[in-house]
Amino acid sequence: MSNLNGINKQLHDLVNSGSESVEQIHKSIANLPFELAENVEILATPARTLKELQNNMIGGVYSVIRMVNDRVSEFTDSIIEKTGK
Repeated sequence: MSNLNGINKQLHDLVNSGSESVEQIHKSIANLPFELAENVEILATPARTLKELQNNMIGGVYSVIRMVNDRVSEFTDSIIEKTGK
């Protein structure tokens, strides 16, 4: 593996792990109002439903970020291979 391939892999891994960490933090902060609402009997069921929907949407956004990161990494690998570096 060339030095450039190694750097590309490190950057890819950093973006993936960073996005996973940020996703978890994002979800934990975004869930706070729903967790409070779950303690009110009349709000508990809708709060759980909305929290699940929100978590799915947040997860989808970070999934797209990781997918784009994968494609950029693959593209970069192909450029490195074509240039022979």
